[in-house]
Amino acid sequence: MKIQNLQYLIQWCLWGRTTREESEWLEWFTAQQQALEARAEIEPPCVAYPEQEPWWGGWRQGYSEAWLHEVWFPFWKKLGLKERMAYVEKWQASPEWREYLIAPGYWSKPVPADQSNEEEDA
Repeated sequence: MKIQNLQYLIQWCLWGRTTREESEWLEWFTAQQQALEARAEIEPPCVAYPEQEPWWGGWRQGYSEAWLHEVWFPFWKKLGLKERMAYVEKWQASPEWREYLIAPGYWSKPVPADQSNEEEDA
């Protein structure tokens, strides 16, 4: 995502928030981006938003939208199918989240079973 678009998205995400909320979120978001750059494992949406159902679009808006597009998707798309399966198992995703994360479609393009650590085409 272009820097200008990211700045707009972050500004939109923080609209109506208190200065403290903005500060806390920006600190968290920056740490998430640094973790991604360091190739650290990023927590899944089912951990970041434990009270939400995977199909509900509300958790993917506002604060979450920047995280989803700038941290989660880049992390997830770098994993091969076997790595994705191990990841959802490790994080003990519920059956609903597991199905939602692994199923081809919104989250990612299908990954060949023998693919490992190779980036998918964007």
